[in-house]
Amino acid sequence: MILAMVLRLSPSWAMVASPVTVTDITDKEQEFALDTHGFQLVVHRDESQARQEGYQNDSEVKLSYYAEMEQLIKNVLGAGNQSLRGPILRAHVDQSYKGAEYDLRWYLPDEADTLLAGRPIKPVYKDPLAVADATTVAEADLIPARIIFEDHERESWTVKHSPSHRWYFKYGQQPDEVLLIKCFDSREDVARRAPHSAFQNPRHVDEPWRESIEIRTMVFYGDQ
Repeated sequence: MILAMVLRLSPSWAMVASPVTVTDITDKEQEFALDTHGFQLVVHRDESQARQEGYQNDSEVKLSYYAEMEQLIKNVLGAGNQSLRGPILRAHVDQSYKGAEYDLRWYLPDEADTLLAGRPIKPVYKDPLAVADATTVAEADLIPARIIFEDHERESWTVKHSPSHRWYFKYGQQPDEVLLIKCFDSREDVARRAPHSAFQNPRHVDEPWRESIEIRTMVFYGDQ
């Protein structure tokens, strides 16, 4: 366990650093699943051409790595970039329920009405990703936050502080360990979203910056 500081929304609507305990799930990975906790660690060796090129070729990442991850998602769920950006040291969910529908309509506008869920490049020690157990985060703890672009607006969630939240991470996450994080699920009888945040591990402050690839996917199930 590590005592870390995570930025969250205070009762006064200001972002403040709150001390939280982040628990390493090493040797207990199988206890956590997308539908019960909102996140899941999956072991998967990437055989794509992008890996052979060290993930330095953006075009190859999109061509072969995306396809590799698409197949992984299908295997796990049964369903059919390299720019320098620092880790987000703020607890968040990538989109709210409303934001998830907006993304669907943005990327698949012609199919939305009919259809109406990151991998490290090298072992991660500095600023690892912590994920909150979805069952410990109440709906009332999620506050809508606007994401403003030049031509449109989207919605995510920021997270209010609560001592009830339980945070987890995988120490020394390896390149063949894929962390799946659920941001939205249309079903209401399963874990629907998992807040997440990078955090500073005091044991590895001086380590090299982490390198990782984040892929966002939309998964749809047909009639059973």
